[in-house]
Amino acid sequence: MGRYLACGIATSIAIRKSSSYTDKELLDDVGKNVDLNIYNIKETEKYLILDIKEKILEDNLIIYIQEQLSKFASQTNILMEEMQKLEKLKGKSYNELMKLSKEHVSYNFQMMEGCPVANDITYISNKTYIFADIICYISDGKIIMEDYNDLFTYLRNAIISTSNNKIRTATVISIIG
Repeated sequence: MGRYLACGIATSIAIRKSSSYTDKELLDDVGKNVDLNIYNIKETEKYLILDIKEKILEDNLIIYIQEQLSKFASQTNILMEEMQKLEKLKGKSYNELMKLSKEHVSYNFQMMEGCPVANDITYISNKTYIFADIICYISDGKIIMEDYNDLFTYLRNAIISTSNNKIRTATVISIIG
């Protein structure tokens, strides 16, 4: 209860340092799943911190979110309203985008700050614990997820777009059990 499934852009990734691996080994492992070139890397005593480069975020964030939403929402009136809100964010500076994401100016544009108990993205590396600050563009909780249509549409479209196989459009997503 009170938990959400979220898709979003990791603006800051905290990688816990490990006595079992060097910092380079940790970064190399994370780099298999995340383009390290789009992040500035700094370190603290306990963490390697990847902060997304400001220019990368400014030039790509809104366009990417709009691309993803076009694959997601089946309710076109809601999609159009969200797209209009996002369109107003184009050309904003990094600092403005970060501020607005914290103000939740749109349901599909909100910051979810990470901590050691939230926004666990350890699945991008099996060598250590990782969490992130995320600008969410899709966030579904228990009540919303009882109607899975939009989420399933998004996942199906994402799967189909990664394949050129003739049967890709036969892909379906269902809950079984």
